[in-house]
Amino acid sequence: NLNINIYKNQLIGIIGKSGCGKTTLLKIILGFLKPDKGEVLIDKNQNISKNIDAWLQNVSYVTQDPVIIEDTILANISLSHENIDKNNLEKSIDNACLRDVINKFPQGINTFVGPGGVKLSGGQKQRISLARAFYKNSSVIILDEPTSAIDNFTEKQVIKNLLLLKNKTIIMVTHRIDLLDKFDEIVKL
Repeated sequence: NLNINIYKNQLIGIIGKSGCGKTTLLKIILGFLKPDKGEVLIDKNQNISKNIDAWLQNVSYVTQDPVIIEDTILANISLSHENIDKNNLEKSIDNACLRDVINKFPQGINTFVGPGGVKLSGGQKQRISLARAFYKNSSVIILDEPTSAIDNFTEKQVIKNLLLLKNKTIIMVTHRIDLLDKFDEIVKL
């Protein structure tokens, strides 16, 4: 029985106890799950399930346990080997506070991370996933505990960088309510 309106360029925080349905709500908003009742509408009248591919082209999703492909750091950020926008790539690396991680590897951004990113820590994987979201430059960014494995200082900087983005709708689940102090609305489940 949840009815929520999210407006363009709004910052929405979602909090609640473990198991209350925060991730499920995000998966419904993304269109990965269908709601038992009701629907998810864009622009008040378009059901996302009618054209899920078009919806997902406008969305970046960052999970607390990111998917890392068996390739380089570069490929994991850009999801490509061709037509890399170097300026966007550099900004994305900086926004995700990933530069120090990349500089630790002898091959830098061309470091092969192994199956599932076995050469990376959990926090490094999260920062790569965040850089991927910055790089995609979607109008909607959905984050599910995106900094849970990142140290406090870096976490605050990444959130600050997210909030500096222009013309973005950001929906973030977190257990850390202090990260939401600049958000427009906080939804408690």
